[in-house]
Amino acid sequence: MNRKSRKVAFYIPEKSELYGSAGQPDLPSLDVFFYSDAPAIHFYRNPQTRGAVKDFFVSLAGSEQVALSAMYYSDKHNLPFTLVFSLMHTESRFLPDAVNQNATSIDRGVFQLNNLAFPHLNEHDFFDPDLNASYGVSHLEWCLSVSSSLDEALAIYNAGYGKVKRGDIPASTIRYIAKIHEYRRTLEEEFYRYLVAEIPHRVLNLAAVPAASHTP
Repeated sequence: MNRKSRKVAFYIPEKSELYGSAGQPDLPSLDVFFYSDAPAIHFYRNPQTRGAVKDFFVSLAGSEQVALSAMYYSDKHNLPFTLVFSLMHTESRFLPDAVNQNATSIDRGVFQLNNLAFPHLNEHDFFDPDLNASYGVSHLEWCLSVSSSLDEALAIYNAGYGKVKRGDIPASTIRYIAKIHEYRRTLEEEFYRYLVAEIPHRVLNLAAVPAASHTP
């Protein structure tokens, strides 16, 4: 099923919300894109820009429930939103009812959780966006904890710990990793452009920000 891209509608704070008694803005500078690998979380955790971040990712996923659950657990586990959403897009195109039948198992839900890896979950559990996100993000965090690099972690998420540690990485997994990186780069550029367009320049202190060169 193909989803059409939709224009993100950003929440723009009123001037009174942006400035305190001293007349100074309370929003973060966009230079966070150049010293953080998780810029979206930075803006999500700031009350003044949280609404804009929510709007962006809800529109991206096409579902408030899917997006808000993914953001909640990504924030809880301190994982970059752009990484988590890129993985979700590659796994299921954000579809909570996505199913992939393998030779001996089934992947289900937005994070394509495998029934053999999560035997305690029933079919209804797999299709619950919040529960699926809870286990999916937690599993991604575990993959990162047992890996020496992001690529290795993504390989484990896709192909399994045993295969990766034995060096038996399928060609399909290599393509899977490349797709996530490509989508993430595009997503971060798009998120950056929307922030530049939607939040007042003087608030974001853009004069102090160099040309875009953020490294994922």
